[in-house]
Amino acid sequence: MTENAEKVKSEKMVKMEELRKQLADLEQDQGPAPPKNDTVNDEEDEDEDDTVERGAGTRPRRERTEKQKQAFIKAQETRLKKAEERKKEKALKEQQEKEELEKKLIDKAIKVKKKQIKKMQVIEQLSDDDTPIEKLKPIIRKKEIVPEKPKLRFI
Repeated sequence: MTENAEKVKSEKMVKMEELRKQLADLEQDQGPAPPKNDTVNDEEDEDEDDTVERGAGTRPRRERTEKQKQAFIKAQETRLKKAEERKKEKALKEQQEKEELEKKLIDKAIKVKKKQIKKMQVIEQLSDDDTPIEKLKPIIRKKEIVPEKPKLRFI
């Protein structure tokens, strides 16, 4: 290590010893530290949470100006308005998609029903004629013949 690093290290050790001595003196003056009790008022907890411990040499945060506070409030309001608008747009879009799907389903149902009605009319016309209906032979499609691969046997 360099001499400078050793010097800094020794200074830190001296400071730590001084702090330990001060702490020991304070404990002797006050007596033993009271045990921590979990049933502490909530107000005291809130105060402790609000304070931020900072290292030595840091300065405290400065307060926001009125203009900054107003700008922050305005930004919050606009953010909330935009969120509401997005929710409304999303709901409207979902509703439109639902209506389109419903319309498609109804159109499909109408087409199917029309086909059924036409089939029923054809059947009624044929039954009115009392002429024998020839049975239609089902169309048999030929399957393509795939040549088998030759099997090789090694002896």
